[in-house]
Amino acid sequence: MPTIYITGGSSGSHFINLLVEGIIKELLERYIVIHQTGDAQEFRDFDRLTKIRQSLPLKLRERYEILKFVDPSEVGEILNRVSLVVSRSGMNIVTELIYFGKPGLLIPLPFSQNNEQLKNALFLKSLGLAEVFYQDTLDSKKFFRFIVKMFNNIDKYKILKRVQDDKGNATQNIISVINYVAKGKKKFF
Repeated sequence: MPTIYITGGSSGSHFINLLVEGIIKELLERYIVIHQTGDAQEFRDFDRLTKIRQSLPLKLRERYEILKFVDPSEVGEILNRVSLVVSRSGMNIVTELIYFGKPGLLIPLPFSQNNEQLKNALFLKSLGLAEVFYQDTLDSKKFFRFIVKMFNNIDKYKILKRVQDDKGNATQNIISVINYVAKGKKKFF
């Protein structure tokens, strides 16, 4: 069964957590979900989603791994296990998606400094590795349809073959992607 990693970054994303909450049963009927919620005490997403998980039928509950945080040393292991990543688009996740060659459904923070997250997301999209969705136009039902659509076309979201094949050096992989874009073979924006 395909696996999705859903994360809002180290502090989580209340918006993404609410999207997941609205469709968790539908997701779990099709996919295994690893969900990193963060621990914002203001929203208590982890506690609320843990209660929802406990109320699910055993078959679905077993497919839902919910975590407050992921230790940075464990991110690689998770990314190796998954088929799709749903995330914001900070530099850490963008770099990890490039290195691991994992497709991403990216929801940039609408208020990041200098629109950095949108630029990062559009960069990955220009490489054919991601789809970009804007928070102000997204609800749980659209979110679910986008995930299904991406899985139905998962082979479309492959990073440059020559970069993906050489996983020996993350720095060199990123440089290769930047050089490829800089030479005009793919347009950035």
